[in-house]
Amino acid sequence: PNTGQLLEECQAKKDDNGSTVGALLYINLNKTRCTSGLHWKLGSKTTYMRGGVGYEDLLHYGRLTVPSDGIYTVYSYIQFDSYTGNSNLDRPKPEMHVLYKNGDQLVQMNKFMLRQHSYITSQVGPILVELKARDSVHVAVGSMGRFIHNNPQSSVFGMFKL
Repeated sequence: PNTGQLLEECQAKKDDNGSTVGALLYINLNKTRCTSGLHWKLGSKTTYMRGGVGYEDLLHYGRLTVPSDGIYTVYSYIQFDSYTGNSNLDRPKPEMHVLYKNGDQLVQMNKFMLRQHSYITSQVGPILVELKARDSVHVAVGSMGRFIHNNPQSSVFGMFKL
């Protein structure tokens, strides 16, 4: 999705006091923490968090927790790079990019082949997910996480409340 459009749409939803209504989040991958799972980075000029969405870094992944019941649009894009660096991919390998709800409930999965000397972007969502207050979502990849492109802005995780 066009991030600027998503941000604009969500910021347009304001209450009588001018505060943003609904939850809004857009974060980049934290490549340095990627060895044990997908962890995400807040605080750079390309990330934002609004409306009470929480982020928690767990041992194996980072998860988002929503503040209120509702329908949320959730999405993630992850770019893989088997072309540059110390790529030792000797043949095409299956990989997956998965969106989970509340730890272990599968919401959506994208399966693909990671090929030698290539760039590939995997996408889950945007998908509508009904969440209750304090529900959480996270994304995971299979065993080929070491091939995630070494640019945090190439991989994102985001959500907004409708």
